[in-house]
Amino acid sequence: GGGGGGGASGSGAVGGGLWQRTARVALVSSFLTSVLVGDAAPVDESDGAGMNLLDIHTRHWSQKALHAVAAVASARLPEGAAGGLRPTQLRQMLGNVVEPYKVVGNISSYFVARLGIPRGARVVAGSGDNPCTLAGFGLTAPPPAGAGDDDGGGAGGGHLAPRMLVSLGTSDTLLAPVARSNLSPEPQRGGGGDAATPGDDLLVGHCFPSPIEPKPAAFLMLCYKNGGTLRANLAQQLLAHRRGRGAAGHDPWRCFSEVAGAAFEDAAAGKDVEFRVVLDMPEITPVIERPGQYGCRFTAAGPRPLWFGGRGGGGGEAEAEALVRGHVLSRFLSMYTRMRRLRPDDAPPSPRDAILVGGGGARSDGMLQVLADVFGCAVIRTETSDFAAALGAALRAKHGCMCGDGFVPFKDAIDNASLARLQGFTLSEEAEAAGGGRVFRPRAQYRDAAKFLATNYEAFERDIGRFYLNGRDSSGADEGFDLDWGVDIDGAHLGAAAATVALGAFFALRR
Repeated sequence: GGGGGGGASGSGAVGGGLWQRTARVALVSSFLTSVLVGDAAPVDESDGAGMNLLDIHTRHWSQKALHAVAAVASARLPEGAAGGLRPTQLRQMLGNVVEPYKVVGNISSYFVARLGIPRGARVVAGSGDNPCTLAGFGLTAPPPAGAGDDDGGGAGGGHLAPRMLVSLGTSDTLLAPVARSNLSPEPQRGGGGDAATPGDDLLVGHCFPSPIEPKPAAFLMLCYKNGGTLRANLAQQLLAHRRGRGAAGHDPWRCFSEVAGAAFEDAAAGKDVEFRVVLDMPEITPVIERPGQYGCRFTAAGPRPLWFGGRGGGGGEAEAEALVRGHVLSRFLSMYTRMRRLRPDDAPPSPRDAILVGGGGARSDGMLQVLADVFGCAVIRTETSDFAAALGAALRAKHGCMCGDGFVPFKDAIDNASLARLQGFTLSEEAEAAGGGRVFRPRAQYRDAAKFLATNYEAFERDIGRFYLNGRDSSGADEGFDLDWGVDIDGAHLGAAAATVALGAFFALRR
């Protein structure tokens, strides 16, 4: 599928001869491109990276990954069955990888006859929804420090410059273009200088080649499953408690937004602060399979024991408010700390930097204000996110045709005035003042609190992993777990985690 699924058909146990009956392994994006050109099309390197088989530095299929997948596929065959998978065989099935702005052929005669598409119309390599969304907003890597006033992906003119895109929908996603990937196959140090668990940097987020710029440009992605549906449940729960005491108001989203916007007040006032990772379903960032609440209260004396509890509806209005504040604060602190680890060399946000936000959650003024406070830069609410992926695909097609004689900058595919309207970033100070609440600036009184909470949250989220992997929640009891931020996961659990990551490539291929 778009963004990393797709592959040979079949599920469950692999029967003998399945791979021998497989001619091609494709993503949905490359399959649809194949339909358009009437022949097997190559894989776009931006979408192909989601298969965990692409070396993001060389932009070629990784020989180590191919050997690993072939070994796992062959090992899953029933005992005595023939028809294992060879790395060279898998490589042939995958086909070639091409730059995302590559023309891969002309429209097939079928669509010329059936739909009247002009003969000779060129087809550019298809890509996934996230790469195309990035293209739809024209987001490119920011210029190096000291490179001048160029806005990178912005429309110019001395206005706010887009650096990241956050979608608050059914799931929550953050996309950030970078000039090059800082990821390394070697273990990296975690936040605060602690020695990292081997491979820890690979569990922070995802990295893909840029869909609109040449190597080594890339984009980083974080994705959280527990998004809009969870927030709707929290909002309804909060509204029910307020109605129970006769409070006025019938809009659950307005109630949610008001409470969310107060997430920093306790920290700024020197009161205890509670982090909560609230899950209605298994989460992928961080990887947690058991729904419930993972929380920790930070006091003047330091952090209290980490705890786990179910997702019951009890606790009254105060608890409902704590769930809302805890979810919003933890979600954005998670995005911030993970982006900081993925981009350790980045300079702090400048007054011109901005984050573009779309999706249903962008209706909440409170959430967007907290996002601005956490990241320390402006946040812009956009109305174009619903069709950004489709628009990005169209812009990529135009850009690909323009690159026939060599790469040209993506900004040449669209004029500045159109880009300004799409991004919603090019607001002068006067326009911002009358912008109807579309721009949210970080509040100076919460700057120190944001820095303090970010440092502590990074340690909190790492300890959720230790708490979960060590099986402390297996009984279902709300037992505590003392935070000890210098202790690594033991070798046995680390080995299991590494095996899970290795097997993930095969299962993604099978889907």
